[in-house]
Amino acid sequence: MEEEKKDGLRRVSFFTADDNRKVVPEYGKSVDAAIARLGRQHPLVKSQYFCETFEAEGGMFPPGRQGLVKGTHAVRTEPEAGKIYAF
Repeated sequence: MEEEKKDGLRRVSFFTADDNRKVVPEYGKSVDAAIARLGRQHPLVKSQYFCETFEAEGGMFPPGRQGLVKGTHAVRTEPEAGKIYAF
């Protein structure tokens, strides 16, 4: 902040959950609960709490997840009359 005041250049600061838990222990408990619920490697935990970037190799729909949602029906280019669709 002091350097910004001196030269007018805006800077970015990163504070991770580990930095913040030292100041606000209750925040640390909240982070621990999120990690217990989602896992430390979850994209939201990595990015939101620990300022970590990650490559898209896992993505929201990695091959394993795609396999779970893939149907056995024929590919359709238009909706079928009389059917209800979610998407």
